[in-house]
Amino acid sequence: MEVVAREWAFAPPSVVVRAGRIAVRVRNEGLVEHNLVVDAIPGAAIDGVPPGETRTAIFELPPGAHTAYCNIPGHREAGMAMTIRVDR
Repeated sequence: MEVVAREWAFAPPSVVVRAGRIAVRVRNEGLVEHNLVVDAIPGAAIDGVPPGETRTAIFELPPGAHTAYCNIPGHREAGMAMTIRVDR
């Protein structure tokens, strides 16, 4: 799964993946650092990605709808969030 981060959004705004281990790649096309955190899933996070860089991590995601967001102060509030729907 690839996500593009920019001010103040992720593209795409929602994705559908299969349950289990998935590679999540965040490419920062913005002008400031961004990150990605999946709400309520311990360890499902990609730390700060500087502008122009890409980071990848493996997440273990259970079935359901999950919210992912940038937790840098003010970013989520500005709309930087997305939905990850995990199917069986």
